[in-house]
Amino acid sequence: MSLTLGRMEASHKRTALGDKKMNIYIDNHQRQKKIDKAAKFIRQHFAALTAAVFLINLVFFAAFDQAVFHKGCEELYDGVLRLHILANSDSKEDQQLKLKVRDRVLSTAKELGLGKGCKDMQDTIEQSKQLLPQLIEAAQDELIKNESNQTVDACITKMYFNTREYEGFTMPAGEYHAVRFTIGKGEGKNWWCVLFPQMCLPVAFEEPLEQEMFSHAQLRVLTSRPKYEPRFALLELVHKIGL
Repeated sequence: MSLTLGRMEASHKRTALGDKKMNIYIDNHQRQKKIDKAAKFIRQHFAALTAAVFLINLVFFAAFDQAVFHKGCEELYDGVLRLHILANSDSKEDQQLKLKVRDRVLSTAKELGLGKGCKDMQDTIEQSKQLLPQLIEAAQDELIKNESNQTVDACITKMYFNTREYEGFTMPAGEYHAVRFTIGKGEGKNWWCVLFPQMCLPVAFEEPLEQEMFSHAQLRVLTSRPKYEPRFALLELVHKIGL
């Protein structure tokens, strides 16, 4: 009797072990089928999957690049001081007079040490305010020397500029702080340069520019070219419609 029971228990154990092995076999088989199915799908859609991964990376890069571009523009608006000289008219005489006033203003600014010791745009603005009467006097004296009865006025303001290229850099459209000289009616073409960071005077007098004047984000914008960057035109449109 006990022998029979023992044989029955052994038989049940063998059956259970066999069932377990069968279940493992079935699971492995099903898993392999899934792997084979996935591999087949990848082979059939490899080009599409590759394109999708590429597009995802492209979108991510474009979003990151746009964020850097936007940051660079904001830093330029908040950190650049421009010099702006507006001619009386577009006549040949008035345009030549504008350039003479420009040269006189720049040479006077250099003599007075404009920009020296300034660590940021705000320092340069404060220094410009102090020196502005002397700069206006020099500009007016230049007009008198050239037998012109026009008057010149100047102020420190914040004004809109279109996209412009200057000394290999591209300044994006937007509102900038500026030292603005207006000759006569101020209805002619203008001349401008960058007072801070120090570019105006070094360029005018062929002196070396300071190293590391701009941040990485600013350089991303400055070294772009409007011809190949539609976002410069879009930026101008945004400012014009007041968004």
